[in-house]
Amino acid sequence: MRTLQRNTLVSTALVGVAVTLVLAEVYARTPALVPIWYLAVALGLAGVAWANSNAFPSIEPREKRMVARIAVSLGVWAASVLVAVIVGVNLKHVLGGAS
Repeated sequence: MRTLQRNTLVSTALVGVAVTLVLAEVYARTPALVPIWYLAVALGLAGVAWANSNAFPSIEPREKRMVARIAVSLGVWAASVLVAVIVGVNLKHVLGGAS
């Protein structure tokens, strides 16, 4: 799997978890699922780190390559969490869930 495909997989999984948690909260009337959301966000960061573990093989020296990987990982992770939150909040609003 290439880096872009891995990042897409992790981001899609994070959005899927957000949608699932919103549906569970709205339809099943479950209590707040905040701890599960925090776990999903932490696992998303780990997944993005995995996705970018082999990125930028042509950058030398090794320290610069690691900085580039960390920067890209944090950027992709932040964007993924932002998209997941936007999708989750809008879905909850459409389904009539309380904020």
